[in-house]
Amino acid sequence: MIPFLNLIAINTFSMKFIFVLSFIFITNFIFSFDQLEEGYSDKTSYKSVDTIKFYLSSAEKNQRWFYILNINHKIIDSVYLTVDHQEKNEFQPWVNYGYKAYSTYLPIHLHTGIYSLENKVFFIIKNDDKNAQITIVYPTNTENAYNNSGGKSLYNFNSTAKTKANTVTFLRPLSPFIINEVRLACTEFLKWVSHKKEFTFQYISDQDMEDYTEISSSQLIVIIGHSEYWSRKARENFDKFVNLGNDAVVLSGNTMGWQVRIEDDLLVCYKDAKEDPIEDKALKTIEWANGDLNYSTVSSIGCDWPHGAYGMHKNHGNYGYTIINPHSPLLENTGLKFFDFVSCQSYEYDGTLINGTDENGIPIIDVEKLNFYNIELIGYDKADPVDHYNKHSGYGTFIVFQKMVNSGIIVNTAFNTFTGKTPNSGTGGISGKDSVVIRKIVDNIFDKLIYNKQVFTRVAEFKTLQENKIDVFPNPTSRFITLTRNNNDLKILILKNQLGEIVLSTTLNFSNQMIDLSQLKSGVYNVFLDDNYTTKVVLLD
Repeated sequence: MIPFLNLIAINTFSMKFIFVLSFIFITNFIFSFDQLEEGYSDKTSYKSVDTIKFYLSSAEKNQRWFYILNINHKIIDSVYLTVDHQEKNEFQPWVNYGYKAYSTYLPIHLHTGIYSLENKVFFIIKNDDKNAQITIVYPTNTENAYNNSGGKSLYNFNSTAKTKANTVTFLRPLSPFIINEVRLACTEFLKWVSHKKEFTFQYISDQDMEDYTEISSSQLIVIIGHSEYWSRKARENFDKFVNLGNDAVVLSGNTMGWQVRIEDDLLVCYKDAKEDPIEDKALKTIEWANGDLNYSTVSSIGCDWPHGAYGMHKNHGNYGYTIINPHSPLLENTGLKFFDFVSCQSYEYDGTLINGTDENGIPIIDVEKLNFYNIELIGYDKADPVDHYNKHSGYGTFIVFQKMVNSGIIVNTAFNTFTGKTPNSGTGGISGKDSVVIRKIVDNIFDKLIYNKQVFTRVAEFKTLQENKIDVFPNPTSRFITLTRNNNDLKILILKNQLGEIVLSTTLNFSNQMIDLSQLKSGVYNVFLDDNYTTKVVLLD
């Protein structure tokens, strides 16, 4: 079967014939977008050789070519279907929408990516070989959670009678609210990355994260948009991927907020442990930040929403990042300096654990509680707190960290419109005022993680940590520290604050030596022997 679009491309009989066919194409194009009312597909993602089932409703019965568009809204191919008007179920259509299916084969040349049928039915084509360098995870769970097609979502605000559902099906159309607002958090990034040739990309859905083989051959996972709803299995696979030495980038905010269960084509999230009938407490569909699940979001991605929260409310801060680590390799060739501002409007931020602020108001990462092998703060913004979590303002924190010595590296930008834009103002991160800088940052992140380049400010930190073995005790301390070294070689001890400024320098000439830090303010300091980073010391009041 040759798609109609290809007939135009291969026909060479005469200009007149081409003109006629072109006219038919144009009129069919207009007809198609006008006549297709709504629809959905039987899955969120497919292999290129799969059969796809479209559930479509047309204004009137018609038999024609339906056009497949890529993320840039360009017509890629078409499928031939006979479609009639359909009525949804009257009883709980958000659980069973009720359309009959029209089956067809996908065009065999579709590459991995995000596609739609005439901007009404959206689906993902996976990489059959599963071997791309970078896997992009599209937040299909979040889309379905907010989707109010059929009358209800998992939220009261856009459900009939202001009463949410606990279970919603993936097999229903996306409402205008999803198409025109929620998808905006991803689309600009997806358009941009679709033109990049430096790396190989593949695309999967949230549901695909439950199958580890979908990601096991990649070097890097990228979480985009507003990736709020995660199943336990998906999170376990994410952690497994990173713990085995692979890397991840979180270009998302309010990430891993709620635990969900995926049961066949249904997304389940009661948001109340008492209402959820499942007996296994570990699978209760409540917030991951709830200690009852014993699986904090911070343990996976270094940040969570309760420690950040709202970005565009009354105490929203600056609508972007204040840069406090301009020497970070992730900011190479951006020209950014200390306290420069990067515009990135975001409704919601995620934040890491903070232990107060320094004299400049810069949040201090609570390295003791996090207990990561290494972590650096690159930029931050104030956030309006969640009342039942924070009594004080939270922070949106752009961080890079490594949980364990042999685990992969995670970069978390922590903004939920980093890869898109806000529906009202039309600005965000990668498409906003400072899009050139933000795109350069993402290029740096991809380049350094894929090619195993340095991502931390302290060059060769992990190697020198062993070569310059030093013990500091007590740590934390309120005044004195005692340093124990392996030898008596003369070394210059240097302490730097979180801005990289030298606050103390002295010569060590014994294997054991006591240092008085009483002249320093409380905070976290990096300890260097000569020019080599060795450890951190926490100074208390």
